[in-house]
Amino acid sequence: MVALLTVVALASVAGCKKPKAEVTGTLVRVEQRTLESTVSATGTITPQVGADVKVGPRISGLLQKLYVKVGDTVQTGEVLAEIEHADLDQAVRDAGTSVKEARAKLDLDKLVLARRVRLEREGIVSPEDLDIARETVTVDKAALESVQSRLASARIVQSYATVRAPISGTVTAISTQEGETVAASFAVPTFVTIVDLNRLQVDAYVDEVDIGRVKPGQAATFTVDAAPSETFHGTVQAVIPQAMVRNNVVNYVVLLAIQKGPKGILRPAMTATVSIETGEHRAALVVPAGAVQYDAQGSSYVTVMVKGKPQKKIVVCGSQSGGEIPIKDGLSEGEEVLLPQAQSGGA
Repeated sequence: MVALLTVVALASVAGCKKPKAEVTGTLVRVEQRTLESTVSATGTITPQVGADVKVGPRISGLLQKLYVKVGDTVQTGEVLAEIEHADLDQAVRDAGTSVKEARAKLDLDKLVLARRVRLEREGIVSPEDLDIARETVTVDKAALESVQSRLASARIVQSYATVRAPISGTVTAISTQEGETVAASFAVPTFVTIVDLNRLQVDAYVDEVDIGRVKPGQAATFTVDAAPSETFHGTVQAVIPQAMVRNNVVNYVVLLAIQKGPKGILRPAMTATVSIETGEHRAALVVPAGAVQYDAQGSSYVTVMVKGKPQKKIVVCGSQSGGEIPIKDGLSEGEEVLLPQAQSGGA
């Protein structure tokens, strides 16, 4: 049963009655419903493993050119920056020259060997001279392989001067500017951070009381403060067994894979309000979520009508399900509570 009701609160001040506030709303009956059990939690939007990459050069040197800025979208393999590499280019040229010289010597000694093979058949040169020629060719081949390897190494080091994007994503941070020197002595320096915003997840913090009801594969929904009217859908991917203590409360991290939702809204570190569907069903007394209010002490209460006058009644609430809140204690089926529609204050 729903009835329209207007309540005017009057107060006596210095012997005069003065209207202070008018509350207009509807009376709604407390009903018993079968609700799907859910687990509520708060969470944080985080990149998946491998979706947040800090990029830097593998060599030390002067940052000669930076091709990106914060907010740019890059593709895998795209050039992000270049380290000064004149010395590396010279090393490649020197190694290339050594390869040419080694190859020319090998070609020449192969001709010498071929002539000595013919002369040995005619008895003009001794077998020992032939063996020396063969050994010389063998040594030349080894020398060529060595300088070819040196050239390949020089080219690899030269490639380190060109920093490329290891993943596709958005540039979220740049910590080094053109003209600065980066040092890669003990660890790879970081000067560009890339995040793939299409590979995000939710780290939900579930209370230890509820964690036993959460299983991989369960459906979940969540909202973020940046777009409170939008609902995102996900699936429980994993439950981390290691507990996390937050504000002296034991929580467990539940990883949610994001399945669908509006594009271009989610960002790392956003706060998410999560609801995980456990698949269980239970009977409960429910009232509209708007009927439940909170006093200065943080206690939840509803307004009931007693002999035509509004009266505050403390209640114990369960987790909100859709637009309704289950009432664990404080109300009985059939009672009527006030659902406020508007409030105005007067002096």
